[in-house]
Amino acid sequence: MNGQPSDPQSKALEFVSQANSFTLIANIALLAWVASGVEFSNEILRVASMACLTLAVVFGVGTLSLIPLVQEARRPGQSNFDVDARFLMFGRRSAAESDHAAPVRLFAYWPDTLRRRHDQLS
Repeated sequence: MNGQPSDPQSKALEFVSQANSFTLIANIALLAWVASGVEFSNEILRVASMACLTLAVVFGVGTLSLIPLVQEARRPGQSNFDVDARFLMFGRRSAAESDHAAPVRLFAYWPDTLRRRHDQLS
């Protein structure tokens, strides 16, 4: 998203991107702080907080990966919520796929699986 967004949908995606970036930075900082040896009353609490913060970082990066896909797939005047941007978050790659697509494939399985299961139940 280069320059100033021109339509309200692009402005909304830019806002989500900026808010997600700030939240992602905060989560990474908190994860580093917890991992640095801050004192916890119980080691289980430290591990649980590190696991939760790690998941927040993973899904934050996944969200940042999704924003350009929504921007590209959206037609002029179409709502961001009506865009069907599919990708696999934690799926297996086939040998035919190139290695440069691996980071995007890493964050693409989970939302697509949920969408397919929802469609099957509907």
